[in-house]
Amino acid sequence: ANMHRGELAVDLGGETVTLRLDFTALAAIEQALEKGLLALAQKFASADFGLKEMAIVLREALKAASGVEKTLEEIGQAIVKDGVATHVDT
Repeated sequence: ANMHRGELAVDLGGETVTLRLDFTALAAIEQALEKGLLALAQKFASADFGLKEMAIVLREALKAASGVEKTLEEIGQAIVKDGVATHVDT
C-alpha cells in the first residue's frame, strides 16, 4: 500500500487487500448510506456503525484502490469469518 496515495493494507478474510478512499468512493459511500461525509465521519469515529455499513465502506475503498469489485455479501462474510486487521508498514 502506498501511504502517499492514502492507501491502507488490511487483512480481510485471510487475504491482504489495499484500500483507498478517493472522491468516487466517498461519493458512493454517501449515496449508499444516505448521509453526508461529516455525519459519516462522526458515526464511524464514535464506533456507531453496523456490519453492512462497514462492508459498504470496505467495498468502495477496495474498488478505488485496486478495481476489485466484491459484493457486500462477500465482504460481510469475510469480516464475520476473520475480521479486519490493519497492516502497519515500518
